[in-house]
Amino acid sequence: MRGWGMHQSCLLCGEVDETRDHLLFACPYSFTVWNWLCSGLLGDRINPNWNITTRSLTCHWRDKHNTMLLKLAFQATVYSVWRERNDRRHNRSPRTALHIAHSIVHIINLRIDSLFPTDDDERSSLRHRWASFSTIPSTPLDLGNYG
Repeated sequence: MRGWGMHQSCLLCGEVDETRDHLLFACPYSFTVWNWLCSGLLGDRINPNWNITTRSLTCHWRDKHNTMLLKLAFQATVYSVWRERNDRRHNRSPRTALHIAHSIVHIINLRIDSLFPTDDDERSSLRHRWASFSTIPSTPLDLGNYG
């Protein structure tokens, strides 16, 4: 569509021009999800800018488990946001940012399980660490506009 000179508005937030940089993570909807999932890992380094975000994935962290969790969260968030965008494009019912965030937590927990199928201690430790980093709200009062 863009090649034909047509601009598409973002299907997640309605802003004027949907680009990769907007969708991931300048869009308030996708940044809300990303922030809930990774603000505990990235702290004040969390940023809606695509280039800054991807650079943060390649930084040499001291802790290999945090690096793994961040990369898993990034992969699952990109996939889930893109899938939500496509679902809306094809007239499926929209899901809230909260729903997407919870589904990403589930995806990451399944991935952790598959990475450590026989090591119960490692799997449990990593799942606990992941749960301690995400800041997904538990009540509607915490949701803002995208819950």
